[in-house]
Amino acid sequence: VSELQILCDTLSRFPNDARKRTAVLQDAIADVERKEAESRKDLSARLAALSCDVPSANAEPWSEEELRMLEKALVKFPMGTARRWEQISAYLGTRTVEEVVKMVKVHMSRGDTLLQRDNQGLQIAKKRQGNLSIKDAATQRAEVLTDVQMNLKGEAAARFAGEATGTTEAEGDRWTQVQELALVKALKIFGKELGAERWMRVA
Repeated sequence: VSELQILCDTLSRFPNDARKRTAVLQDAIADVERKEAESRKDLSARLAALSCDVPSANAEPWSEEELRMLEKALVKFPMGTARRWEQISAYLGTRTVEEVVKMVKVHMSRGDTLLQRDNQGLQIAKKRQGNLSIKDAATQRAEVLTDVQMNLKGEAAARFAGEATGTTEAEGDRWTQVQELALVKALKIFGKELGAERWMRVA
């Protein structure tokens, strides 16, 4: 109330000067917006501190499969990836962004790996593989997904199903070199000035 009274008194000093009144009002609005932003920032910091200190009652413990998927997602979406945490959360399909970030922070602060288990069996299997290199995308995808039980729900499940079918279709629709050359030649013959009709003629 006192700030509002001060603002009214300041405005009454310039009854006929619209510029000064406008400047005073703009300063007051900027001050209010700054204070609101500070209070929002303070509130979000307090909420974040509370959520880190108190474990959620509804939070389910992470399964070994989820931890394995999280490790793979961290490799697939390295630091610097746009919207990294959202993409990792979508990749998992079972955890929110907040849960993912919290899990990564907790384990990184301890300096240990996400998956607390004996990795000796995994290392022996890798040694037996020798210098095998698999270049087929379908084989690589199958190996990535076969060692983890997929528990996708909702939108993530639909997106995953679409990606899986889209990749195989794309592999079957590869163009030969002759087809590519024919396309380039047709594009040169039928210029952009034809508009939508251009593609009918190219086809």
